[in-house]
Amino acid sequence: MTDQTDSLLLKAYVERRLEAAFNELVHRHVDLVYSAAIRMVRDPHLAEDVTQGAFIALARQASELVDRATLAGWLHRTAQNIAAQTIRTIERRRAREQEAFAMSEQISTLPDVWWEQIEPHLDAALGELSDADRDAVVLRYFHKKSAAEIATILGVSDDAAQKRVSRAVEKLREVFAKNKITIGAGSLGILISANAVQAAPVGLATKILAATSGPTATAGITMIQKTFIAGFAAVAIGGGIYSLHLQKQIAALQEQQTSLNQQIAQMSQERDDAKNQLAAAQRENEQRQNNQDELLRLRGEIGVLRGQLDEATKNNPALPAAVVAGNTNSSTPQITIEARFLTMPEGVSAGWYDSTSAGILTSENFSIASRQLRARNDVETLAEPKVTTISGRQVQMRATQIISVVTNFCLQETNGTSSIVPQTENVETGPVLDAVPRVLPDGYTIELPVVASVVEFLGYAPSTNTTPAYNSVGQEIDVPTVSPQFRVPSVTNSVNLFDGQTLVFGLKDNQVQTDATLAELDGRKSNSLNRHTLVFVTATIIDHVGNRVHEDGSYTNIPPQPVSQ
Repeated sequence: MTDQTDSLLLKAYVERRLEAAFNELVHRHVDLVYSAAIRMVRDPHLAEDVTQGAFIALARQASELVDRATLAGWLHRTAQNIAAQTIRTIERRRAREQEAFAMSEQISTLPDVWWEQIEPHLDAALGELSDADRDAVVLRYFHKKSAAEIATILGVSDDAAQKRVSRAVEKLREVFAKNKITIGAGSLGILISANAVQAAPVGLATKILAATSGPTATAGITMIQKTFIAGFAAVAIGGGIYSLHLQKQIAALQEQQTSLNQQIAQMSQERDDAKNQLAAAQRENEQRQNNQDELLRLRGEIGVLRGQLDEATKNNPALPAAVVAGNTNSSTPQITIEARFLTMPEGVSAGWYDSTSAGILTSENFSIASRQLRARNDVETLAEPKVTTISGRQVQMRATQIISVVTNFCLQETNGTSSIVPQTENVETGPVLDAVPRVLPDGYTIELPVVASVVEFLGYAPSTNTTPAYNSVGQEIDVPTVSPQFRVPSVTNSVNLFDGQTLVFGLKDNQVQTDATLAELDGRKSNSLNRHTLVFVTATIIDHVGNRVHEDGSYTNIPPQPVSQ
């Protein structure tokens, strides 16, 4: 089945439940999905969970995807969504653990005598609250729900839920104050949360469920009562001496029935409440899915607008400064960031720069270095992005392009003729720079944290391996395998430099051995190995019309650097 397209394999799985077809899809794309997952979650075990989740989603939605020519893009997006949800879940769990730890620390500081004073009056005090306030207190401190969960259950915003809880606790504190029990609202909430709920006896829930498990539960209870009543009545008729005693027994049984009926009604109400909570959770899940779809759509629009802005910037170099000035307070400093990504053979910069660390160049030294590098034929400029932003705002500079990479070969037949056809996927390659420049209070120094990376397609690892495939007449044909290779050198730096100075650093690359041998599909040796990427980032403070605030070349030294953490 290796010669069939994704669409044909998925159709075979949907229409004939052919597990072999789905297995082939898994083997075909598992490396892609796992690689995307490990980049996003940075944990092998979580990446395996994300990968499994992506293929489970594929199996569930298979009937909706049979018309897709390839599943690679859909699987990548699905893995991205699952990874993002996984990260959010981990962050929420950590937040809850931190909250629980903080609460335990606070509880340990409260004297036990406070709870001994509060406990006898707690339920009566709760009875004096309104239904809405009592619900808020019970959900927060008895069921230990978060503000977000309370908001979902009550159908209000997170802020409204938090205010309702605070108001209810304050009213509860006032009730205790009337009984001459003085305690702060914060301490009251902690004491209730820690002591108000204790575990029910083992087996109690099972007994309750057994008593209410079927539609005949109430009828059974009533029948038992009638049996006892009839029996006692017969004895009373036969012997009037026991009449008064039997009447008391009947009254007791009636009271028991009333109590049981009340318990049944209460559990029915709890069941209905649970159903309502489940429905609310399902609605919340649907809303989150809609939000995710909207996020993806907005990201696409941002990409289109970014391309239009880049095109407009090329035609009008003064546009970035004008846009920033028109949308910000003129008192906020503006900074122009100019980056230059250069690739060169190892050792080219050894005469004036140590590629193992970051350096700062004055304006004059940067000009000298630029002239020296431009004079060499073996130095290549990858990109020279430029952007203007305001102090303290994060900015991303991308000079990437989408390339088509062969990821697999398959056997196809047309009019009885077999041919080996490459299958491709689109990959974004090129430099990316993230920075958050900030002008320090002296007006001259710029704090410049940056994250730079370059996604580089190196070519294909040489391989003589083949996979057997069979045409319609049963002839075996060897289909070659292909292994595209990428390199993603990256680095993170944070320095202080004066206005107009340039940060220079090399990108670290530990993914490909320097003696590796890669080649293009036609056999030509790749020239991407054994090269070094150097990045220059120049930061300049400008006014609202784009002019420099300080004179060029005003500084011959560098400012104090931040202390490494």
